[in-house]
Amino acid sequence: MMNSRPMMEARLAYIKTDLEITETQTEAWDAYADAVRAGQAAMKDVHADTMKAMKEGTASERIDARIKAVGTKLDNLKALKPAIEGLYAELAESQKKKADKLLSGDGCPMM
Repeated sequence: MMNSRPMMEARLAYIKTDLEITETQTEAWDAYADAVRAGQAAMKDVHADTMKAMKEGTASERIDARIKAVGTKLDNLKALKPAIEGLYAELAESQKKKADKLLSGDGCPMM
């Protein structure tokens, strides 16, 4: 999970620039970026709950918090996949090669 919204926004800006998103690709890009932002927001909420449970909770509450965090991350990935597929479908072959590296999850600004 990215630690802050500014870091996430900077990463999104970097990816958009590196992929050389065109005007005709903007709608697909926006759907991707919105999915990333939604995932980050969901993880931010879960993170606060998890930290509280880790500090004050019982063993059972801590496990529950971790399960919730993993479930939220899975939900975020499932929500992100159609946005990635939609964007990928709009990309030129040269952009797809970059996207394969940038959107694979390694350093991806999602959660």
